[in-house]
Amino acid sequence: MKIACVCAAAGAWLATASLASAVTVTDFAIYAQDDVRIRGTVTGDVGSHTDDVRVKKKTSVSGDVSAWDNVRIGRHSSVDGDVNAGGLIRRKRTSTVEGALRPGLTDTDLASVLASDLLPPHDFTAGGDSYNVKNHSLTLAPGSYGSVAQKGPADLYLKSGDYYFADLSGRQTHLMLDLSQGGVDLFVEGPMRLKKTSVFVKDAGGDYVPFDQADPDLAGLVYAEVHGRAKLKRSDWFGTIYTPYDLLTARKVCVIGALYGGEDIRLRGELSFVQYAPPGGDSPPDDGGDPAGDGGDGGNGDEPTGGPIAAVPEPTTLALLCSGLLALAAGRRKWRVGRST
Repeated sequence: MKIACVCAAAGAWLATASLASAVTVTDFAIYAQDDVRIRGTVTGDVGSHTDDVRVKKKTSVSGDVSAWDNVRIGRHSSVDGDVNAGGLIRRKRTSTVEGALRPGLTDTDLASVLASDLLPPHDFTAGGDSYNVKNHSLTLAPGSYGSVAQKGPADLYLKSGDYYFADLSGRQTHLMLDLSQGGVDLFVEGPMRLKKTSVFVKDAGGDYVPFDQADPDLAGLVYAEVHGRAKLKRSDWFGTIYTPYDLLTARKVCVIGALYGGEDIRLRGELSFVQYAPPGGDSPPDDGGDPAGDGGDGGNGDEPTGGPIAAVPEPTTLALLCSGLLALAAGRRKWRVGRST
């Protein structure tokens, strides 16, 4: 049951304050059905559909924080927008909130700050060739696959189209997304695990660039729906990740896009960074899988014409990249990162 209360540090609910009109899940940078725990820097709105939001210590949110139940804000944390809760708002004395504090909201008020529902999950199946590659680049055409795992410093090339995987993992992988002809949609039946993975984007200009140098609007062309657990560690991501049936955990990551979960979302590590970029562009199909039963178009271990880009940064530089992004995000809500020097 939601408890109407007045937070000691917050003051009374401002009856005259106007709330925003109804929102959709795609208006949020981070949104989960259940519990949301964040630590790091988030540029965008954060919400929990039925549970709590916990803003851990030393966390910065440039946006609103909204929860059906309670919101907790840890030590030395900051929220630039409003904090909305159906239950309590609890905050440490060393935390700061620039907007309004609104505990004890009614269901009607919550409906104006929380999404009415999550994205509808897609019904799909995967199957076909499996790849377990180590220290070797791999190019996959759109289609349906079994288990795809890549380990070691090599490139995984994905071009515009729809991909279906039984499961997907990468370690020290350079994920090369060719968006020159449209969006890339990934549908994963099982888990998706990325560790020390870097993302590079190719736009209509024809060159691959690090994800933080690409137009952030292009992140709306990348969609990953993972029906198992999604786990990112010390990795980049560009686009939307949605786990309708399982947890989404991210530790020490840099994300330009959005994270949505049908269960909990846990963003960990002070170096974690999420810059909101709304989903859009090519929408995922209503049906999928491998209707022809032929395992899709297949892939190969060859690099595309022209070869990989030169001077690909190693994943060990991720901490430096995140530090730079965090410094930029602290000073402004919207940013575009220029070419590093």
